[in-house]
Amino acid sequence: MKRTLVYITLQFILGIIIGKFLRVPIISGLFIFFGILFIYVLALLFLNNAKISKFLFPIVVIICGIFAINISIYSTEGNIIDFAGREVTVEGTVIEEPLIKASEVVYTLKTSKAIENNRVYPIDGSILVRVKNGDNIYIYKYSDKLRIKGTIFLPFGLRNPGGFNYKEHLLAEGICANLYTVDSNIKSLGKDKTNPLKNLAYTIKEKAYNKIDILYPNEEKAVLSGIMLGIKGEIPDYIIESFIKSGIYHILAVSGLHVGYIVAILYFIFNRSQYRLLGLIITIIGIIIYIVIVGARSSVIRAGIMSIIALIALQFGKEKDSITSLAAAALVILI
Repeated sequence: MKRTLVYITLQFILGIIIGKFLRVPIISGLFIFFGILFIYVLALLFLNNAKISKFLFPIVVIICGIFAINISIYSTEGNIIDFAGREVTVEGTVIEEPLIKASEVVYTLKTSKAIENNRVYPIDGSILVRVKNGDNIYIYKYSDKLRIKGTIFLPFGLRNPGGFNYKEHLLAEGICANLYTVDSNIKSLGKDKTNPLKNLAYTIKEKAYNKIDILYPNEEKAVLSGIMLGIKGEIPDYIIESFIKSGIYHILAVSGLHVGYIVAILYFIFNRSQYRLLGLIITIIGIIIYIVIVGARSSVIRAGIMSIIALIALQFGKEKDSITSLAAAALVILI
């Protein structure tokens, strides 16, 4: 078994490591990339030289890794950062499910315009809007278009050698700044066009949460929502502490185990019918929706991709290879 995908993934990871320390201008990098790609295609199609093509292909993959990390970190910042340290009114769309904490509610906002001193500026870049939590605060939802007044702050970078770089962490997540405000400074402008798959997933999640809210009291509701839906902000601290002391805190963290339950349930239901291919498609869609519901954590994405590959291999009678599946999952997560 050659496991070509494993080598491609390792080459891509090597490119990411190199790109972490080597900042490449986008235009110059594109010239280099397409130049090497052109030579590779030329060697593959016209020169019929396997040695040259085998030598150039890893270089192409490594350059892709360098590009991936450079685009992720250095191309995320929009011109919203020009307003850092100033109070400004911004308009944008909530592009992720809000994170509800005891002290604050955090929205991921894709900005479109800024208003300062009665002047309107077109802007871009995604920011975290941090709203002080309190009684009777209104929780906005995914796809809500908002106008928010607050102060923009840039995240801090590396403070100690080898330490955690909060700025790069946020940039890798597509976030370039924080905006601090209160609920009274937020105005709804209606709904915006967004991803229909996310809309479906969040609708299912909301209905499931409402059903749990009706059936169970507060503590049980909080724990069950955390285990099933990945909502951990409502779990009291003393319950979390009890789980930690008992050595079972991992149960609260949505992971591959939970994906396994979803796969087992869906596969058991649909594999029993005569339309097994249709059942496979429904199962895969169900896995993808569940990944979105719980917040697309890396562990869940990995388990989901590996499960999908295993199900496809089983459906078509192919040999399953967990290492290749793991490499495929890693490559998708890194991209």
